Amino acid sequence: MTHKAKWIALTACGILAMATSSKLMASVSATGTISGMPISSGTDTGDYNYTIDLTNTGSQSIDFLWFAWTPGQDYLYSTPLSASAPTGWTANILPVGGGSGASIQFSSTSMSIASGNSLDFSFISADTPSMVYSDSSYWFPGTPVGTSVVYNGPAFSTPSDMIVVTPTPEPASFALLGLAAAVLPFRWLTRRTFV
Repeated sequence: MTHKAKWIALTACGILAMATSSKLMASVSATGTISGMPISSGTDTGDYNYTIDLTNTGSQSIDFLWFAWTPGQDYLYSTPLSASAPTGWTANILPVGGGSGASIQFSSTSMSIASGNSLDFSFISADTPSMVYSDSSYWFPGTPVGTSVVYNGPAFSTPSDMIVVTPTPEPASFALLGLAAAVLPFRWLTRRTFV
């Protein structure tokens, strides 16, 4: 093999390696928060309206969120009464079957969540916030109820990431944090000894 042929072969291998590594580096990743409000009027009075804010933190788009689920396990205590998806998405509630929990599939074939973007999904449930925000599912103890999976396309056949959708801190938590931040400098000054 001539020097020129070796150089061409090495260059081709390098280009192939870069193309492969960039595909491998592309990832599906997300973060999610959930907040709930009691419903005080209408047919769902006494139930709770939950909103999931999902943010794409990876480099690949997200087309599928399976909330409160991992393969073979559904984490919601009871079947949600309804679910709403953003434009271009659909919602599919998977009911309680044989005492094993429930979950919700949100999917899209036309309105992906691009890298760095967010979408809101919602559902209505009789489950209280303490049940939905729990760090331990009733049906699968030790697993947070918010454990979910996001996919780049259809479930099971595209890249995915397992996430835990966590409760949004309540305004009272932010107030306590602000108070602590304000008091700490004064506390530090009063403990200093001046010579």
